Amino acid sequence: MKKLVSSLLIGAILVGGTPLMTAQAADDGITGIALENEVRDLIARGILQGTNGDYKLNAIVTRGEFAAFISRALKLPDGTGNFADVPASVALAKGIYSAYSAGLVSGYKDGLFHPSEPITREQAAAIIKKALDYKQVTAPSTPASFSDLTTASPSFQASILQVAGYGIIKGNANPDGTYAFSPTKQATRAEAAAFISRMLKLVEAQEVPKLSSLGLAYAKPTTADHVLKIYPTSVLSGDYITYVSADTEMRYLSSGAGYVQVAINDVVGYVSATQVQLVDQKDAIAKSYYQASGGKLVHRLYNVTTDTYVGYEYGPAPAQLESGKKYYSPNGYSFYDEAGTFIGNFYQYFNYLPIRSKTNYTAEELNNYVQKNFPAKSGVNTIGTLGEYFKKAEASYNVNALYLMAHALTESTNLTRPNGVSQIADEKKNIYGINATDRDPSGDAKAFKTYEDCINTYAREYMNNRYADPANKYFNGSVSGNKSVGFNVMYASDPFWGQKVSGHMYRADRFLGGKDYGVYNIGLTVKSGVYVREGATVDSNFLYKYPDLGTPFIILGNSSQPDGYSWYNIVSDDIRYNSAYTRADNIQEMTYVPKNY
Repeated sequence: MKKLVSSLLIGAILVGGTPLMTAQAADDGITGIALENEVRDLIARGILQGTNGDYKLNAIVTRGEFAAFISRALKLPDGTGNFADVPASVALAKGIYSAYSAGLVSGYKDGLFHPSEPITREQAAAIIKKALDYKQVTAPSTPASFSDLTTASPSFQASILQVAGYGIIKGNANPDGTYAFSPTKQATRAEAAAFISRMLKLVEAQEVPKLSSLGLAYAKPTTADHVLKIYPTSVLSGDYITYVSADTEMRYLSSGAGYVQVAINDVVGYVSATQVQLVDQKDAIAKSYYQASGGKLVHRLYNVTTDTYVGYEYGPAPAQLESGKKYYSPNGYSFYDEAGTFIGNFYQYFNYLPIRSKTNYTAEELNNYVQKNFPAKSGVNTIGTLGEYFKKAEASYNVNALYLMAHALTESTNLTRPNGVSQIADEKKNIYGINATDRDPSGDAKAFKTYEDCINTYAREYMNNRYADPANKYFNGSVSGNKSVGFNVMYASDPFWGQKVSGHMYRADRFLGGKDYGVYNIGLTVKSGVYVREGATVDSNFLYKYPDLGTPFIILGNSSQPDGYSWYNIVSDDIRYNSAYTRADNIQEMTYVPKNY
């Protein structure tokens, strides 16, 4: 699945491909060393330079060299300065003065820069911390601790902990299992390359371009297809990435012979040119938008056919969004104003809460919420009588009962009917739209003998054995999500079905007293293919892997291990295990919009 580069990658350390090894490469002094990938990355970028293939990797790096590396890495503008020991004629002067003008390096009290002085690990950490601030990297770093931190200069200690928390400069294991940073140890050129390569990956992952629009593309599938399939390539054949319903608004990116390249929910793919309506949208980024209203974040969706809007509550409004103004988000968490300027990342807790959680609400409370907020035309709303079955399914199948209720409300609410639910839910006891295709919803929908049978079948077969099963091809994370993560990728054609489900969870929690919001600590993968193991070691039994970056899971705790890595204990998505482990450098802890009720 190809995704847009976005700030979901905050804290990511992306893994590049391994270059083909040649006989010459095997003798270049780089192949096989511990920091090979980082060194080759810096060489390929033109940042680490050598003479006749000799990069002097074991040589101690100087202050002048490190400043030049940082300047090249960040492509800093030319700067000015007047250090007596750095005349403009020397080779490193340009890089030193660029870094100095950007506030990343400074001179000594004697008015000199001392460019030939070796740089220490604590000094490197301080410069990198300033570089991260310069690039406005705001991701929270993983907590770090070192046995020798007090030997570092007090002014450098905070920088060491933050940079180490990002995995940019790592410590060495002590015999007792703790870690030493060695703050005054001089850094080699290879180590400097590793520091800067990791820093660049973090910076590049978080950089968010200004959102712009080349136009919009609205899904117009044929009568035979009913849904628009989005493919990974312009060939438009084979397995498709995801699919969307008619009139879905997508961002137009490019086009060619018979295809249009589009983006939806961070997913970039290709669709048939004959199945989209293109709109030249020069006056706005999109037609659909988000708006803060009364402390709530409302998503207003535009229908191009009827020229009308329909809205739903997504969650609490971020404090940074001004009430009444329009905001745009390509993925539900990265927000931009009407000028396309990035405002911030605001994750909605319930949209990323895995179903392997448990609600704090009783069956009676769930029923009360539905009956008070979704009154049937006559009698009691059917969904407001199923709380007992939602809770039993939670206990039996480890699927959150609040989610089960919210999904039913999203799928089956119809307050114009006597019992408050759709015809499919009423006649077929099917409250989850199981098998209800866009082609023939009523005819294709699966029939159940009882509502309890439907709930149990959904939890057991469609969640545990399909969409929430890491071994299944439909697994994209055990959350409602959207078209790039979670069940929504392949469960529903509505790209905002998952956000609507989480909106119902938010509304119920707000009504019932706020006992569920923020209870769990949620983590996100920062790269694809993150391995999950039975124990906190790479030699432990492999259980499964998360297929893509940005996949959520529940964090139980973390600890440092003798292998030199910090490991997170997480709730297992493989229901055969209660918990599992994954390395901390593969994940970031999610910061969600605070509860405001």
